[in-house]
Amino acid sequence: MQQSEKTIFRVRLGVILYIISWLPFEPLVVIYAHHYHVADGWKLSTIAILILWIIQFTIGIIGIFIVGREVMKESQSYGYKKAVVNLWHIFLHGQEKST
Repeated sequence: MQQSEKTIFRVRLGVILYIISWLPFEPLVVIYAHHYHVADGWKLSTIAILILWIIQFTIGIIGIFIVGREVMKESQSYGYKKAVVNLWHIFLHGQEKST
């Protein structure tokens, strides 16, 4: 895998992980838990939601870490303002912006 392909993959993966971390899974977990009698009662539902929040937070932090490493690499090469523009172009179009 070439360096630019790794950059494209990391940027897209990091952004997708961050977006997934913000999806509202809590209502689905509560509905599932009560429908299948996995979590009968307030305390078990609260624990299930807390575990889900921890998982979502961890996924978001991993996504930010992956994208952050690429931002640091790009900003060392091009400067911060050009790095953000270049990474956004990589995310949308799958190739580095030719300047």
